[in-house]
Amino acid sequence: MLEKSAIISGGVGLAVGLALGWQMENWRKSAQIAEILEAQAAATVAQVRAVRAEETRRLAESENAIHYAEARISGLEMVLDAAAVESDGLRRDLQAWKSRRLSCPAAAPGGSPSDQSSDPLGLLIELLGGVEGEGRRLAEYADRLKVAGETCERLWDRIRQGHGG
Repeated sequence: MLEKSAIISGGVGLAVGLALGWQMENWRKSAQIAEILEAQAAATVAQVRAVRAEETRRLAESENAIHYAEARISGLEMVLDAAAVESDGLRRDLQAWKSRRLSCPAAAPGGSPSDQSSDPLGLLIELLGGVEGEGRRLAEYADRLKVAGETCERLWDRIRQGHGG
């Protein structure tokens, strides 16, 4: 009987040992899985931080480019305003000169100061005034397009430099 109880005791001991070994291996694997998950979480956090840093850098570059473009446009608007003032002054001077010229009967074409439609100089002044106005509008539009294009190119170049490309 002693042998039977020793065998049973040995079998129970073996079963308990296997169960304890199994549990220890389970704990070890669980710890490894936890370490892997922790490393993945840390890598994900690092990637998110890197993406956010790049996004912040790009946003700052965009804002700098916008401020630069706004400053250039403001400068162009000041130049345009100065040119418009000068142009208006020249127009007034030409109109005054035309009025003085037409008020003199000897200087008017055909000797009549009231016939302005046949005055070639007056017609030329009106034509050049219209061309100047259209030219100013086109120049303003072209300047704005140029500033916008340069700003876009500058921003794109800075973004590409950030990627090493």
